[in-house]
Amino acid sequence: MLHAAHEWWIASLPDPTELRSLLRPCPLPLLLVLDDVVDVFNAFDERFSLMEAALQRTPMTRTLEEAESFFTVFAPTDEAFTAFIDASVDFASAEELLAYEGLGDVLLYHVVDGLVPAATVLTLTEATTKQGDAVTIDTSSGSVVLNGDVTVTQTDVLASNGLIHIIDGVLMPPAAPEPEPDGVGVTDPLRQ
Repeated sequence: MLHAAHEWWIASLPDPTELRSLLRPCPLPLLLVLDDVVDVFNAFDERFSLMEAALQRTPMTRTLEEAESFFTVFAPTDEAFTAFIDASVDFASAEELLAYEGLGDVLLYHVVDGLVPAATVLTLTEATTKQGDAVTIDTSSGSVVLNGDVTVTQTDVLASNGLIHIIDGVLMPPAAPEPEPDGVGVTDPLRQ
């Protein structure tokens, strides 16, 4: 026999066909669906320790724990961060990357507002990130490739406030355009 609280919980469940389509690709136990995006990173043990450390260094943790908003996060693993650092001329270590002044923008470039499941990603050519710039999406090779060289390796990891797509690289936002030197591109009003 169910208690009244259980009856309310069961009555508030969405249509089972919706649940099945959401959970089918999810590699995590159903209990983790109750966790927010940050807690799901914690549940992966050491696969996301650098992502967790980066989130802790920025206000992003509070953003990704918001219950009122839904996010899609393209999440690099520790292996992806390590490969990025090894190939980088700007960062010699994880500590240097974590101390980077633009780390918040780098993380925001991995987050898209709303739920963007894999089936939707396959129909897109780009997605605007919370950082403001778009990530390009190419599916012509049979894989989902972001910005030409970062591959989505696992999709639709469900959290209470969003989805996580695991990626094999770090996405860097486009560099801001260099300001023009003084006098270049400026018209002298006296010569007109």
